[in-house]
Parts: sequence; C-alpha cells; structure tokens
Amino acid sequence: MNSSWITDKWWVSHYNFAEEVRKTLQFPKHVLINETTLRDGVGQAGVSVNIEQALRMAELLDELGATQIEVAYLPHIESYFPGTKAGPLEAIAKKNLKAEVWTCVDCARSEAIQIAAECGAKGVYIETQMMKEKLKPYYGWTEDELIERVIASTDLAKQRGLKTSVFLVESTRASQEFLERVLHILERDPHTDRVTLADTFGGASPHGMGLLVQTVKKVLTKPLEVHCHNDFGLALSNAISSVTAGAEIVHSSMNGMGERCGNVSTEEFSVVLLACYGVDTGINYGKIYRVSKEFQKITEFRVSPNKPIVGSRIFVYESFLATRAYLRLERPTVYEPSLVGQRHSIYLTSKPNEYSIRAKLKELGMTVEEGSIQEILKGTLQKSKRKGRSLTDKEFKDIVRSCGSSQSKKI
Repeated sequence: MNSSWITDKWWVSHYNFAEEVRKTLQFPKHVLINETTLRDGVGQAGVSVNIEQALRMAELLDELGATQIEVAYLPHIESYFPGTKAGPLEAIAKKNLKAEVWTCVDCARSEAIQIAAECGAKGVYIETQMMKEKLKPYYGWTEDELIERVIASTDLAKQRGLKTSVFLVESTRASQEFLERVLHILERDPHTDRVTLADTFGGASPHGMGLLVQTVKKVLTKPLEVHCHNDFGLALSNAISSVTAGAEIVHSSMNGMGERCGNVSTEEFSVVLLACYGVDTGINYGKIYRVSKEFQKITEFRVSPNKPIVGSRIFVYESFLATRAYLRLERPTVYEPSLVGQRHSIYLTSKPNEYSIRAKLKELGMTVEEGSIQEILKGTLQKSKRKGRSLTDKEFKDIVRSCGSSQSKKI
C-alpha cells in the first residue's frame, strides 16, 4: 500500500490529507529553512563554541541539506567570539558550502553591513524593533526615524552586493497600525528582498500566527519569513501555521537551541512537514540523528532522551505492550527510525518480560531453545535489579550463555 499518508517510511493519519483539510492550506510553492543555530542557537544560555567548532557545525548543516545558514549577530559578536570582528562568519562564508551564508545586523549599526560584505556573506538580516513602546528606550528614535534607518540600511546592503531581509523584532506584539505602515513601505522599497516576522518571545498562538501571516500576505508580495520562539512550547505549531498560511521561509535551529526556550527545531519541522503534509524542505533526513548527536557533543547541550525525532530513547522498547508490538507488528512506530538515521533497540531494566527477552534476542541475532526463555527472563530480572540500570548487550549475552543457551546464530 502506498499513498501520501502510507509510504515505506511512515504511516500517518489519512485525515491529514483529507480534501476538507487540504483545501484550507495555503502552502507556497516551496518551503525553505533558514538554519539559525550558528546565530540564535548559540545564544542558548551555557553554550559556547569557538570558531573551529562553528566551522564544523556549518559543514554538518551543509551536509544536512540546509539551503541557507545564518551565522553570527555582528553588532554583539565580541560577546560570542572575543577578539574578532566577525567571529566565524568569514571562515564559513569562504568555505564554498552549497548553502548560502547570511548574517544578522542591527539597523542602527551600518558598519556591520560593511563587515558582512567584506566577509563574503550572501545576505543580511536587518533587525529593527517593531514595538513603538521600545523605540525610545532602544534607539532614542521616533517611528519616522526608525523607518529612515531601515531604508538606509537596505540601500547600503544593496550597494555592497548583499541580499536583504528586514527582520521585524516583536512583530506579534507590535501595533497592527505601525506594522502595516512599515510593511507597505518595505513592499515599495526596491532594496528589500524579503521580510521576516518574529515572534520574539513566543507569545503568539498557532491561530494568531496564521492570521498574522494571512494579514501580511495581503500587503506583501515579497517572500515572507517567520522566526518563532518556544516560550510556550508552540514554536513548531506556529511555524506550521505560518507556512500553511503562505510563509515561504522558516527559521529553525538544530535540537531547537536558542535564547530561553529555544527556536523551532530543524529536525522536527522538516520531518513533520514531510510526513504529515507531504512537503519536502530538501533536508537529508537520514543524516538528522548523526548531526544532532554531533551538535550535542560540540555544544554540550544535551536534548531530552524522549525528544521527538532525535531523542536517544524514542525507538527503544521495554514494556510488555511496546515489546509485543515490536515483535508482532511489521511497523510498530508512526515512522521508521531509518528515516532520520535511528534504529530500533530494546532496554532491559527492572521490568523485563517474555516479549522483551525475545525482542532482545532478535536484536542481537541470537537463537535459544524455547524452554530457556523463562530462565533467561529470571536471570535478567535479578541482574537488572542488582545493577539498578539497563543491562548492556554483553551482560545479557552472559546471562543467555549461563542459562545453557550459547548459540549466537544470526537470524
């Protein structure tokens, strides 16, 4: 059987593809990812990487298939990479990656645009605050002065040969009147290529985010990007609401890293879009788990073992129901672990059962006499309780051999 919801890699709900659902979706022709781990992701509290590590992360993102990689926030680069004017930007930009390399600047710091161009960046995100209440405290400017600075920044960026996206900080909390005024100006500005809406503090709901994108799309014909934070755990849902309302580009980070609660997770967004909506972002899905593990090692930022897509235990079975399903069902999970570079495995801790023993034997390619199963189960239970942890494969094999079942024939 093969359809949009059933393939050799996943079996999701057919309701996802019902006509009543599909006709409400307004996907753009293509959905792209701006991978922002090397800008927003490394802002995660407690994370520190050096230039060599950042270069390795960029190479991994390129292998993963990211079409665009955002590197560094130039106005405050000293706080991330002391003693440098651009951190890893120049080294990454000159690495000849397949992905386009962008960086982020502030509309108040025109010199950063010059640095971006000198380093070889393809484009710049030009940040500007959109909450009128914060203009004076942040910049000391009026609304008109802010708009003048933004337009001057896009003009300068174009003079330096850079692509541009105006990054509207706190779009979701800005007054609709001011937001629409700025959008109309950016729509007419010949130097603005794209516009980014930012849910900077993750305060939008999926329905609110979808409405905002639909509203902006009535004004803006240029490509629209969204940058969603995860303070209420809604970043992924908000990103999906945005692309189903027509946004073309989503900002995401590997393992969901980022300020406070992080950003949209690159791995979750790309896999959900593929399996549940039939939209391919161009990611090399089979490399996701390996890249995630390497990022965790480099950044020393560990994800929860049950985190979707990249958690180390999401395809691990131990309970009676889970191991029975693993043994009896051809497809015990909603998507195959191989889709993201993972595999099935069995844990043996303080609650082993007949099915988990059989499943572990199957995993290790071992065969035993039928009458040995209960004895192996008893030995496993005793040893796991004594150890207070899951048994290693070697420990389990020792139990099997001690029960007089030493065969290790491949099956």
